[in-house]
This record gives sequence, C-alpha cells and structure tokens, in this order.
Amino acid sequence: MWFLNDSSASVAPDMFRPLTAAQYALVGGTALSTFGGIEAVAWVNSKYADPNDDWPDIEFHLVSSSEVSEWGLFVRKDHGVSEAVWDEYFRPINGRSSFSIMPMYARPNSKGWIRLRSANPYDKPIINPNYFDDPYDVQVAIEGVKIAWQLGYTKALREFGAKFYDKPFPGCEGYRFWSDEYLGCWVKSYARTMVHDVGTCKMGPDSDPEAVVDPQLRV
Repeated sequence: MWFLNDSSASVAPDMFRPLTAAQYALVGGTALSTFGGIEAVAWVNSKYADPNDDWPDIEFHLVSSSEVSEWGLFVRKDHGVSEAVWDEYFRPINGRSSFSIMPMYARPNSKGWIRLRSANPYDKPIINPNYFDDPYDVQVAIEGVKIAWQLGYTKALREFGAKFYDKPFPGCEGYRFWSDEYLGCWVKSYARTMVHDVGTCKMGPDSDPEAVVDPQLRV
C-alpha cells in the first residue's frame, strides 16, 4: 500500500549520501539509525477474527518508505519485483515521497512443505510455501488491505497530503478497481513474507506418521 504526498519529484535520499554515512559512524542520529524503517506497529482484529483468540489476526507495519523511495536500489529487489512490473507499475512514481502500510495475516490456514530432493545432503531441498492454498487466507488478507486503506485516509495522514497510489496492478486490470476480486488478484500477485516464516518438524518413532526425524535426529 503506497501513499504519496503532493510533491512530484524528490532528490536521492539522504541515507545514501557519503556525508550521512560518515555522520552515522561518528555520532549517529541520521536516517541510518531508524528502526528498520518501521515507524509503528498495530494489531487489529478483522471481521473474521475469533474473539476467543488471545491476539488479533492482522498486524500492520507502518513503514516510512516503499519500493520507490530509494529509487529502486534495494527494496524492489528484496521484494522480488520483476523488471516488467517495475517498469509498468513502479517506475511512473520512482523517487516520489512515499510510505507503506503493510497488513500481515497472523493466523494463516495454508501450510507449505519441504521435501528432500535426493539422498545427497548437498542437494537443495524442494520448498513449496503454498501461500494462499486456503481461500480463507485470501479473504482475511483482502480485509487487511481495506483496513490499511482506511487508515491511510485518516485525518492525521491526510494532513500530510497522503494519497493512495491507484494505478491498477499489472495482471489485475480486468477486475473492477477496489472490488474484492481485484484485491484478491493484487494480494495473490504481490503478497510477500516479512521474515516471520515459522514451522516445526516433529520428532518421534518410526511408528508415528507425522514424525520427520527419529530421536537420533535421523530423517
């Protein structure tokens, strides 16, 4: 989710200037000392949340940057943005002052899997994260995007001239903009993890069909 102020152009961000790096090394207190660019975190219950659960189902990261705020040098590569999507969707606003509101579903039903490629321990495993295998996860993610959009248009953020970047995402142009069908396409096309991947492998005897390793950690 990207919101832009009214300025049409910006200069290269300070944090990439040599003087900024030198100042950070000597005294700190520059753009390089921010907390990973995350200015605030919020936990919110969506309309699908179970009131009996002990934590909300959506987490929001309010981030003081986006794929375009550092001229496409790093973030877009970290997020796996293809050249085609960059050219069509992001390049028109490259370098604009922007920020992001990222909704994250904290209770996904979809489960992925990891399998050995062969008996050779040096072969890379086969990994299938299986994101959005359960359609319910898509619905919750759509709700998260709607809440983020409403947050971006609050009075506090409108005072900064916040504006939603409303260019249709590539591949989703065939859906009515902002419909659930469009948002579902957008979510499935551009969703990503936020370094919070989790999982566990059960230890147990050979008789346990769910055990991945035995008590001696043998596969």
